[in-house]
Amino acid sequence: MKKRLFMTVLWIFSLLGVIFTVNAASVDWSSLMTFPTEEQIRSHNAVSSERAPYASSYYSFSDSMYNQFCVDFKMDYFPEYTYVCPANWWMSTDSVKNQYLQIGDYIQAYAGFQNNATQQLAILSIWDTEYTDLNGNRGRIHARPIYYKTDTGYLDIVDEGEEAGTFSSCRISYSLNRGQWYRMLLQCGISEETGNTTIEFWIQDCLTNAWDKLMVFDLGIKDISMSSFSNFLECYSNGTSGDIRTMELTNARASNTKTGVWENVYSISSSVYSGAMPEFNGSGSYSFSSDGSVFRVITSGVSGLGEYQGNQEFRLTNSVTGSPF
Repeated sequence: MKKRLFMTVLWIFSLLGVIFTVNAASVDWSSLMTFPTEEQIRSHNAVSSERAPYASSYYSFSDSMYNQFCVDFKMDYFPEYTYVCPANWWMSTDSVKNQYLQIGDYIQAYAGFQNNATQQLAILSIWDTEYTDLNGNRGRIHARPIYYKTDTGYLDIVDEGEEAGTFSSCRISYSLNRGQWYRMLLQCGISEETGNTTIEFWIQDCLTNAWDKLMVFDLGIKDISMSSFSNFLECYSNGTSGDIRTMELTNARASNTKTGVWENVYSISSSVYSGAMPEFNGSGSYSFSSDGSVFRVITSGVSGLGEYQGNQEFRLTNSVTGSPF
């Protein structure tokens, strides 16, 4: 009976001309950028020595110090050697500078998801910052993972130590479905063992509403908050640089460290990477857009398909506000 009802529903939808697939995109990406043909992609990937354009954008909030950050994200096109990073941020050391003779202005971190040649990975990386203490001794503030989800089947920790290391990173297997919305949550806390600030990395499946706690880092320093949030969509291998990559972001919000009030992002400003490491950015095509609620970016290493000129600011209105819990 259930099977007959299901087939009847399928038949009705087929009469209406409705086609539905598990990973159906919610937007016509080809209207935002001309799609390369399969032959263009194959030809490009066979000879390319560059990555695709490195598309980054910056969240705008009304304040500068936050202890929680949340954003919904989705990838319709997520080929091999893609890094979707919904959150890249700084943690200012201003609140602790009186405890040092000298310390770097901030600690940098990012959290996101990679699709490599064999599996998908969840990643949290936190960079060291150098200091000179009040006695003149030099060292590094070095974060370390103190918790990670253990039932994923893969774990890789990069932790080179205070003397040699420049960052600490934790990667675990974690698969996301293309065309499905997920919610990322980052939370500052306090380590019961050290008293240092911690960063917790959570993910929610927006279909089932189930949460997973992926990993927690001890930052190696006390009393700091998150600030200066951004994001990026990266191709990190020239072998797939011609492929289409997409990222969508919506409902970005952050909890103010001082007031505890959740504040909505009011805009996202887009750019293409042009920093000191040109190997991160290749030539090709890209487009940024927004419908006023969802921010979208699409890239391909194939040139001549569409290109955004200059910085753009997209004003956004959240459909979901406040605490994600």
